[in-house]
Amino acid sequence: MFKKKKKGQQEQVGVNPELLQVEKEFKREVAVIETIPRLKKIGLLLWLILDVALVTIFLFGIGSYLVNGVFVDRAQISNIISNVDSIRSISVERSADALFINNAQLFALGEDRYDFYAEVDNPNADWYATFTYYFTSSSGDTRISEGFILPDSTQRFAALNNSFDTRPSGSELVIEAIEWRRVDGHEVPDVNEFLEEHQQFLISDAVYEREVELEEGSIPRTTFTILNNTPYSYWTPEFFVLIMRSGKVAGVNTVTLSGLGASESRDVVVNWFGAVPSSGTVEVIPNINYFDPDVYMPLGGDVQEDIRDEINDRRR
Repeated sequence: MFKKKKKGQQEQVGVNPELLQVEKEFKREVAVIETIPRLKKIGLLLWLILDVALVTIFLFGIGSYLVNGVFVDRAQISNIISNVDSIRSISVERSADALFINNAQLFALGEDRYDFYAEVDNPNADWYATFTYYFTSSSGDTRISEGFILPDSTQRFAALNNSFDTRPSGSELVIEAIEWRRVDGHEVPDVNEFLEEHQQFLISDAVYEREVELEEGSIPRTTFTILNNTPYSYWTPEFFVLIMRSGKVAGVNTVTLSGLGASESRDVVVNWFGAVPSSGTVEVIPNINYFDPDVYMPLGGDVQEDIRDEINDRRR
């Protein structure tokens, strides 16, 4: 017995899956084809906007430079020049000033032998120097020696017992190969205090005698007592021994002591040879480079028992 279809009820028809898949792929390809031109238009529009922005920025930069940049560049160049001048001024201020060499003196000893002497001033408060020096004159040059000068001080230089066939004239002190060294503020905070502490050599009983009788005859002689009133011991400290008359140097000599310990007192004898002043006062001045670590004996080191002063070593 057959049932009748209700009104409005459709008859179900079977669907082929392959046809559905083909339809989906077709629709996707159509969508892609329609989308590509749109994307190209959008990309072209963005590229155009970017180009316009870059051109605008470029034109704005050129305009700003033309209006304002030229003046800024000029100001910067002016500042650079000013800075260069300032740096140069600071460099000059921090560099060492030249030494001032005083006129050299000549002392005739007789028998064609001569002593040269000169003083040099260092105006720099925190610079010292090492160099070589010699004396020159119309009769020739003395041998080259090594020298130094301490900060803000007057240094003495001498060349003793030089032989020339003719009396020299126009003598001058020549300084060469100078090397400046700035005092390290971390190691030496106060230069004046440092030098004062190292220069505490007390001189007493200084006597200059024109004629001291010896077996070989009479010779001039200077005697004095030196006390090393510093906390430092020195291997071979050298001292200038000057004969002063009316505030001027009338004779020059040197003496080198062997192993002068801290707080040690030593009696010193200095013999003079040749023509010397008939009278005068004695001035003893240390000639020690306190910035050279090699001049110091080790702390707590023993001084040798057999200590002999090297008297007039430059005249031998």
